Amino acid sequence: MPPTNRTSPKPLLTGVADFVGRVLLPLLFLTGQCHGEATSTNAADSSLASLDHLLDGLDTPPLNEGFTYLPDFHDCPLPCSDYANVFSWVRYWTPDQLQRCSEPLLLQFSVEQPVASSASSSIGAGVPVYACSLSPTAAGSSTASPPPIDNPKTSNNLNKVQLSRAVACAAPSSPSSSPRGNTTAVQKLVVSSGASRNASGDGSDVYAMMKGLQSFFEAQGNCDETLVFARHKQTTMGMYVGASLGKAATTDAVLTSLSSRLQTAGAASQPLVAQLCGNSGSNNRTTEQTLGIAMDATGDLSIVQQAVAAWSKGNCVSSLGSSLQQDASPVEAHVVDLSPTPPRINSTLAVSRRFLGSRYLRGRSADNATVSAATPTPPAKNSDGTCASYVIQKTDTCSKLATQYGINVTDIEKWNANKTWAWTDCAGMMYGNNMCLSEGRAPLPPPQQGVECGPTLPGTTLPTNKSVSMADLNPCPLNACCSNWGFCGVFPQHCDIHNAPGSSSPGAKDKQFQNTCISNCNRDIKQNSGPPDTQMRVGYYEAFGMDRPCLNLKAKNANVGGVYTHIHWAFAAIDPTTLKPVINDTDKQWADFKALQDVKRIVSFGGWSFSTDAATFEVMRKAILENRDTFAANVLKFVNDEGLDGADFDWEYPAAPDIFAGDQPIGQKGDGLGYLKFLITMKQKLGKDKSLSIAAPASFWYLKPFPIDRISSAIDYIVYMTYDLHGQWDYGNANSFDSCTSGKCIRSHVNLTETKNSLSIITKAGVANNKVVVGEASYGRSFHMAEHLCWGPLCEFTGSRNQSDATPGRCTQTAGYIANAEINELIRQGAQSIYDGSSDTDVVLYNGDYVAYMTPTTQDRRRDTWKGLNFAGTVNWAVDLQAFTADDMDNASGDRGKAGSEGCIAGDDLTVDTGDLCEFTCDLGFCPESLCYCTERGILDPLPAVKNGSANDVVIAWNEQGIDINKMCKFACTYGYCPDDVCTTPLETMVEDDTDDTPPYANPDDDPRVANANKCLIYENGDHDDSVAPCKIYCKPQLDAAAAAGRTSNYGCVGFWPLNEPIPWQTISGLPCRVAGGTCSCDNYLVNEIATTVLEALPIIAEIGCYLIMSTLKLVVDIGSNIFTGGALSAGLNAVTTAAQIVNYVYPSDQDPQGAFDWWLSPCGNTDLVPDDIKKAFGILSDVADTVTGFKGPKNIPKGSGRHGDDGNPKDQSKPRPTSNEPKPTSKPTDKPTGKPTDKPTGKPTDKPTACPVPTKKVRRGMGIGAGHGGVPQTTTRPDGAVETLWPRGEAGVMTADQHGEYESYDSEYYVDEVDSINASCKNNKAKKCKIPKGKDVQRLGTGKNTLRKLSCVNNVVKTQEMIVTSLVYAPAATSSVVARKCEAAWTQACYHYSSVIRENPQYATLTCPQEAASTKHRQDAEATKVWSDQHKGKGWLDPQHRQWPKCDRDEYPPAYLLNDADPAFVNSGHNRNGQLVRFVPGKQNQRAGGMWKGVCFNGPVKELSDREFQDRVARSPHTNVIHDTNLVQTEAAITVDQRPEFTINSWGPPSSPDDGLGSNPCWPSAIAPLDPGFALLTYDKYYDTHPMPYNYLAAYVPPAAPQPT
Repeated sequence: MPPTNRTSPKPLLTGVADFVGRVLLPLLFLTGQCHGEATSTNAADSSLASLDHLLDGLDTPPLNEGFTYLPDFHDCPLPCSDYANVFSWVRYWTPDQLQRCSEPLLLQFSVEQPVASSASSSIGAGVPVYACSLSPTAAGSSTASPPPIDNPKTSNNLNKVQLSRAVACAAPSSPSSSPRGNTTAVQKLVVSSGASRNASGDGSDVYAMMKGLQSFFEAQGNCDETLVFARHKQTTMGMYVGASLGKAATTDAVLTSLSSRLQTAGAASQPLVAQLCGNSGSNNRTTEQTLGIAMDATGDLSIVQQAVAAWSKGNCVSSLGSSLQQDASPVEAHVVDLSPTPPRINSTLAVSRRFLGSRYLRGRSADNATVSAATPTPPAKNSDGTCASYVIQKTDTCSKLATQYGINVTDIEKWNANKTWAWTDCAGMMYGNNMCLSEGRAPLPPPQQGVECGPTLPGTTLPTNKSVSMADLNPCPLNACCSNWGFCGVFPQHCDIHNAPGSSSPGAKDKQFQNTCISNCNRDIKQNSGPPDTQMRVGYYEAFGMDRPCLNLKAKNANVGGVYTHIHWAFAAIDPTTLKPVINDTDKQWADFKALQDVKRIVSFGGWSFSTDAATFEVMRKAILENRDTFAANVLKFVNDEGLDGADFDWEYPAAPDIFAGDQPIGQKGDGLGYLKFLITMKQKLGKDKSLSIAAPASFWYLKPFPIDRISSAIDYIVYMTYDLHGQWDYGNANSFDSCTSGKCIRSHVNLTETKNSLSIITKAGVANNKVVVGEASYGRSFHMAEHLCWGPLCEFTGSRNQSDATPGRCTQTAGYIANAEINELIRQGAQSIYDGSSDTDVVLYNGDYVAYMTPTTQDRRRDTWKGLNFAGTVNWAVDLQAFTADDMDNASGDRGKAGSEGCIAGDDLTVDTGDLCEFTCDLGFCPESLCYCTERGILDPLPAVKNGSANDVVIAWNEQGIDINKMCKFACTYGYCPDDVCTTPLETMVEDDTDDTPPYANPDDDPRVANANKCLIYENGDHDDSVAPCKIYCKPQLDAAAAAGRTSNYGCVGFWPLNEPIPWQTISGLPCRVAGGTCSCDNYLVNEIATTVLEALPIIAEIGCYLIMSTLKLVVDIGSNIFTGGALSAGLNAVTTAAQIVNYVYPSDQDPQGAFDWWLSPCGNTDLVPDDIKKAFGILSDVADTVTGFKGPKNIPKGSGRHGDDGNPKDQSKPRPTSNEPKPTSKPTDKPTGKPTDKPTGKPTDKPTACPVPTKKVRRGMGIGAGHGGVPQTTTRPDGAVETLWPRGEAGVMTADQHGEYESYDSEYYVDEVDSINASCKNNKAKKCKIPKGKDVQRLGTGKNTLRKLSCVNNVVKTQEMIVTSLVYAPAATSSVVARKCEAAWTQACYHYSSVIRENPQYATLTCPQEAASTKHRQDAEATKVWSDQHKGKGWLDPQHRQWPKCDRDEYPPAYLLNDADPAFVNSGHNRNGQLVRFVPGKQNQRAGGMWKGVCFNGPVKELSDREFQDRVARSPHTNVIHDTNLVQTEAAITVDQRPEFTINSWGPPSSPDDGLGSNPCWPSAIAPLDPGFALLTYDKYYDTHPMPYNYLAAYVPPAAPQPT
């Protein structure tokens, strides 16, 4: 289980997403604490006893359970242990796979099918390349022995002709021993070379490959081979040795001579060809006598392939990727030729070559007679009905084979089409495959090393049942996709189908693609079950988290937000001797965990650290595999004794072959079966009353050994670890990625596509969806970007596999791993936040790091998705990582040192958010560096007496998310200072619910059919006829009453979606466009026709409802003018259109009619609609014809009589329009409409029921109008505690079948599952409901009033939106705003200092705010104060006992806050008197006087903004950061302001002083420097121009000698 990677590096042999859950946890060291022997068991249930059947059929493992050397999991192939059997080599099909290997390789591939020149090339995509490693230390040499592979050359099953019949096999191994007919002569190979081009090869590359080429041709069994290739890094080689040339002797001589030449010439990196070919000059050579070797250093195999292909046809090579120049001197070597004077005939017709082909043929002659060289007899099918099969060779073509075997090409196509493995046509015949040279059943393809599925798996036999396709042989574990190359997985290269056009042959692929899937071909998430009875919310609680310096969530608060159904304790240990559970509870949290209410309490065993550490991994194995009965009994007793609800096991991972504890793998074959046996035993003991779960890896590689479908049947749920798909451990491992050859690509650990792939794995394996709890992360994985701000899918990260260069979190303190709470803290400090839609990941860029994580919004969105796919719920790792809580803020005094120790004893505030809180808390020794700047260190005094006692326990900061500021508030208020602009108490938002507890359905109006009758759909294309049709029926009583009264009325459909979120459009099959759910609104009173003012004429918002108004405006903005398509308007649309028409009627265009519209809307300000949205909506509405609404101008208001500035359109709109005097309608509908449905469905469970449950009510499935959550089932809890599940359209309410006929034409389905009753306790007390206190729904907070907070109740939960201005941009034409302050008499020395500095430097009298100071956090440290200290550093001069005032500080003027780094006062600071000047003054005076200018460059302009202006400027800001926290969304913004403050001191409190107070300065050490009151000044101060310095303050103070007695 996650989350940190503190110890061993991750294993290398893994694929994409193969590290899910593989993160290290602090080791839970075992203690001696034990419990007694288990003496009781839960009663075994008869159905649980039957779980033993889950073991049936697991005794015989499938073929693919053995050793498989998978090329995707290794950088290099197996070593070249058998040069003569290419099928024992490892097969590749893309160039980038070979590029990963840095070892010299021997290669074989067809010269008739071009290989890909690069990884991106479509030419040659998927042409197989066989490879083995020439390195003596090849990776495979230390791996378990691979299975033996039959060699077609020697297997009795594959040939009838002995190897010795090949012509070249008569040649000797050296030129010195020549049999009869052999000619050995020194031949001159023509050498041509070219210029180096982007080459990176060297001599060592070449010589290693030459050695491999020689070893290949010297191998027994390769005497008939004619060509081979090699590669080392970027150097490639190809060699052709004709069929009549002796292989061993010839290649030895040629390669030795060429190697010597290269060593002499030093041309190893140049393209080079040495060849003996053609019929020009003295060389009159056939194909069988041709010899050539080509070398290139660009890494492109196709270049040397083309050269070898030319030689195989008897041609010479004139270029090698570019033109070549013939060298003056050839390469001389002995060449053994078995046919010195051959006839010049067509090489493809050479009868002597028949044997070279027939040795790969399995079959018989048609007449079973001796084969005649002149007239070859066509092969016939075998007696078992199979065809005469043939292994395709590197230079084969159909025409060659037809000539050789006396058949024709048409027959070859006919015999192989649509049945032979991987056959497309003759042009695409693939080297290494079997093919038919007669009629008959197609053979199996040859077995291949390094595959795990399909017909090429070693040991596969041809099925007797002819209807069984070869593609279905040896399916993958977990029903994963099998590719044509024989590899298992769930990614595109395994699952995408690219069958060859026009061919139905199994395994045949399109030439334009590298792969095709052959079995279990899809990546869909299967639907193996219906939805769960209830959605689970599982949270892991990191008990070890209490050891962190922060983020210390106490167990009693583990059910964060009260939303979890299960809390898992991570982790319990296992005593290695007794195998009893052990809780390491040094932080005393276990008792509180057990005492959690209204949640299942589960104990978890294992975790990454316990499963993989050398000290403990054997304990896990011993308990589960060797002692399952004993361990299960111990766990049962522990669960019962501790009063727990279940047990969870997180063994990471059974049978894993590549995770090591020291040098020992932690997994062994058979672990999966042993795990299943243990879980069956454990569940049988626990019974049905206690739950059993496991954590399973969301990785095909690690999940393979789990019999997961059977395990899921034995347990209650699976914690599926769909997080940590990537991490630092990926470094250098290309197998961990999809398309990343470097193995260092930045990828999200919570990538949605990969998460869905993982869910496909487990559901394709057969696990019921409602048993799977999907993982979600409350932490981020961070990578340090190799290139600044480059974090795309091919951008790279730095570090190593076991060391991240990313910045550690201040609490988690682990590079590469950071909690959500820490991430949000970084965003608040200015880190850039981004949403990456391609991976559905939230991203933070900070300090060169890329951090991927999930906000609560992303988690909620995914949770809805998983719910719609019938999964059991979600599991969060971990609840203690989500946010800083009150638990982190309890013990501020613990953050200071002990009395008598050294610490900070004075400080200043770094941010306007703290006001002057740092001045108080730092003085007492608590000075958090995130908010405060320590100005003096010293010995800490004891803390003063506590004030206000326990009342301070509930103190918080207005900034509830800032852990340090909350600690400071609690600390400061405890000791007597509690500024109300920084600190407060929590707002009480939950009050008793006065709702009637009458059981449901007691009133007929509560019947679900009635409750659901007012549902409707809003169409994105503006089709109101369909939208309002159902509302006409629902509103009929009100419409009839209005008609009887002789007045017009209205009806319509209004959407109730959150105003601060996008409209939830969804696509429903059968409907013409997207729709959103709505509720019918009837007979809303709109216009008072006898109005005498524009305010009276405008629609009355109180009667219509802000929700209706603002949601309608969102529709107008979203849909535009298409919303007006004819037919009756909805109430909301009628209202906003009428308002726009009235405004335009009353106000001419030059009198700001939009301002009047804004003023009308101002009571409804709590929305995310920005001014541009309102402007857009107003423009659309203004263009609507009066006839659409039936608008008539107000009778008593002249057209065009309105003026900008009157009551209907005031110039100052800083506060919302009052609504108390709005006129009442002259006639009202029978029921006063509110613009909201009577019972707004929530789609989520409500608070706990307060009434006793009523019997379960059965509801039939039916049809109705649905709305809400886009195909996601929604659960609601009725007041009786019964749960209703709406499926799949959500918030439409309950609709029985009786209503189907009335509404079936609207094509929006949902199904209502059975209404399940729950055991709700009867409680006397009222349930709490959310209610925001009056006047607290919108507030401006903070010392700078730079936070605008809006509170709202959504689904009985308080939701908070905050707009926070963090910095200002002064407009270019900003007006000056003078901020004048009085320097108080109490700050005597500071005031004397400032006045004297200003007198000598008049330019400092008024200081204009620099742009840099226009932020919440600005400190510009200059040099003057440091230089003053350096000038007085002699020992003893600054000792407090020598002066009157003990705590003094260096006071600078002008203040650095009001300077930028280009200001002369800053540039010269510490250098001369043209810079800042300093005086040593009492610290309190320095702090208090500094308050005159504290925050003036930021606070003033922000405070001047009205709430409306504040919102508008935040909305228009191009620079924002959005922070998503639980039930909180914060938008931080930099806004532009029109004022630029200027600071001046306009009044002086202290009396005038001739020496500017130097002689009365209590910080002057007059006892030891009586002659120098200028001690407080810089030594270059103007004062010393007239007062020579009497002391050397750089030297130590020397007390005067004591007088001698006389």
